[in-house]
Amino acid sequence: MAGVGDRKRDGTVRLERVPWWDVDTWWSTAEIWIEAAFAGRSIVWTTDDIRGFLTGRVMDLWLAMDGDEPLACAVTRIDRFPRAAVCVILAAGGRDMKAWLDLQPDLVRWAKAQGCDALETPGRKGWERVLADRGWSPVWTVYRKEL
Repeated sequence: MAGVGDRKRDGTVRLERVPWWDVDTWWSTAEIWIEAAFAGRSIVWTTDDIRGFLTGRVMDLWLAMDGDEPLACAVTRIDRFPRAAVCVILAAGGRDMKAWLDLQPDLVRWAKAQGCDALETPGRKGWERVLADRGWSPVWTVYRKEL
């Protein structure tokens, strides 16, 4: 996997971007967390769709690694607009959140290197409580009526 930021070899948790050709190696673990993140909320894609976007180089898979063991994953994509580029965290989940939640600076460095001006993430209302102390603020809430 391609390391992001300072790779720590002392057993601390680090963020790793999974290359598109290595997604299948980690998919069985990541899919469980992605499915949980989308549970009951996504009518626009399934985990199979996400896997296709990852291997098709449209999205990126990230793993929070403790040594050789994944603790969590995230899926990102970059949305480019006429006046800004935004790195969108579409899904995140795993176990032992306190161990990986503060890996945000590594993702920020990577997003800036890709020309992004901001990070965004949709999420349940509970994420506001978790992210507020880390410099995130809510921009909008999305409601849906299925037809």
